[in-house]
Amino acid sequence: DTESIRPEKWLDEVKTLGAKYQGDFLLHTGDILGVKEHAIQMPKCNMDVFTIPGNHDLKKTGKNTREVYEKYLGPVYYSFEAGNFKFLQVVYARNIVDSENQLTWLKNELALLDHNKKIVIVRHEPPQYSDKITKFLLDNYSNKIAGFICGHTHSHLVRTIKNIPILMLTALNMLE
Repeated sequence: DTESIRPEKWLDEVKTLGAKYQGDFLLHTGDILGVKEHAIQMPKCNMDVFTIPGNHDLKKTGKNTREVYEKYLGPVYYSFEAGNFKFLQVVYARNIVDSENQLTWLKNELALLDHNKKIVIVRHEPPQYSDKITKFLLDNYSNKIAGFICGHTHSHLVRTIKNIPILMLTALNMLE
């Protein structure tokens, strides 16, 4: 969650942190703002960058629409694997309306899940049992979920949902 229309503002921080911790990849949990500008700068991070849109990234009109996001950063939901984990980048934001398509995609992804892998769900807003995606995951895969990684809250918190950790990360430009 960068909440910045100037990617150079956080890019140096990402490069420094990536070098310090020798990260394999970067998870960006949304509210990218200025999608095109960020997409141009992301290769300079010197690591793979996986993004998920936030509630400010998929407006109906303007320069932060789903079409712009997909043109510059790719699909709004997808998966990738790293080590013994399958990362599911799922969208839950108040302005996303294709939850049925996403749920069908999710079921297909999980049908192919290697039984040795754990699941990490990456999304912008913290999970709530009342949303279809979270309910489906918790009702059917809670024993496979290692945790949720989220942004949106602008604070660094750890909570749980059905004994599964939720790591909520602050916006990068709010770190001291």
